[in-house]
Amino acid sequence: AGADHHALIGNQLVRHVKEGVSGIPGLGGVGSQPGGVGILTEGDEPSTAASWSTFPVGEITERAAGLITLRGATFVLNRDGLYSFNSRGRSGEVFTDLRQWQNPHVNIPMAIWKGGLTIPHPSGFLYYVPGELPVPFGVESKKDVLPIPPSGVTEIHSGLYHSSSVVGDFLYAIYQPDLSSTTALVMVAYGTPPDDVSWQVLGSVTLNDADYMAGIYTATSGRPLTFARVTPTVWFGNGADLNYVVLSPKAGPFRSRADTHKVNISGDAFMSELVFPEPVDLTELVVYTQDMLTDDTDEWQMSFIVNATGNEENFAPIVQNGRSVIPLTNKLVHRLTLRVQWIATSTADRVPPTIAKIELFGKPTESIRS
Repeated sequence: AGADHHALIGNQLVRHVKEGVSGIPGLGGVGSQPGGVGILTEGDEPSTAASWSTFPVGEITERAAGLITLRGATFVLNRDGLYSFNSRGRSGEVFTDLRQWQNPHVNIPMAIWKGGLTIPHPSGFLYYVPGELPVPFGVESKKDVLPIPPSGVTEIHSGLYHSSSVVGDFLYAIYQPDLSSTTALVMVAYGTPPDDVSWQVLGSVTLNDADYMAGIYTATSGRPLTFARVTPTVWFGNGADLNYVVLSPKAGPFRSRADTHKVNISGDAFMSELVFPEPVDLTELVVYTQDMLTDDTDEWQMSFIVNATGNEENFAPIVQNGRSVIPLTNKLVHRLTLRVQWIATSTADRVPPTIAKIELFGKPTESIRS
């Protein structure tokens, strides 16, 4: 259908076309077209091929994976690397280390977040500020996530980002932890990229196909709660359905107590593994919870994987608010992974139950003399 990608540079429309692609009226000209980037002459008709000034940016016989404009320059991502050009048609390669990566998706949709480009590349979710090197900033780049986790723990360090959408201080993204699985996560990032970024999971979705890119979009003009005011939402596919999450007035995932809403009735999370410098004997796990229902239908379930054995040790569920103490008898512990699961039945609007704090107590293992 003519151009592979469109973007704006100033008030002019730009496109990228793979060499030899036939155009369609209104989509970058008619007939077989030269490859490269074209800038539409101001005031001209986009359906006329002569209205586009075409010039090469990288390999013209390759389909570009992404096209976006930042700070007066437009960036093109293809198998040759990352290129940029300006409104005068001057182009050059700005980063070569992306060369020859074979992305499983045809497109790599870039976004602009806090003055830099976010690139969901196969090598990681990259943050690129013009003039600097791209830096991984995704959840998989955290030092506590990089090592292979103990047996029985969900791995998230080798997945792929599909697409992202930026609104205000927040970036929303679709992350597929296992490329062979159709399960993906809807994630949100906030903070100062690339080093001071926090990630959280809003929920899981089912991809229509593990090999096809899943989109995500934040809308700031909808009125899902009341016609009296606009409320931001984030939209994404879930199997054959289109789902959305209502956001705060600042387009964030954190809503006030007065803004009650439905909560997930199940959740599962592994905490980062604790590695003790010397063996310890554990005495108790203390959990502080709040805003749970009083009919015992809300449950927080805690379990341990000790010393990377893969064997999970389960404890009685927590069904009440306040301070709950779980006695422990584990000895000679040098590695520990905590798993937290949430189970509920209520689908009514309410304040989301939370864990305020988790404390672990123990003491160094006493030496045993023969």
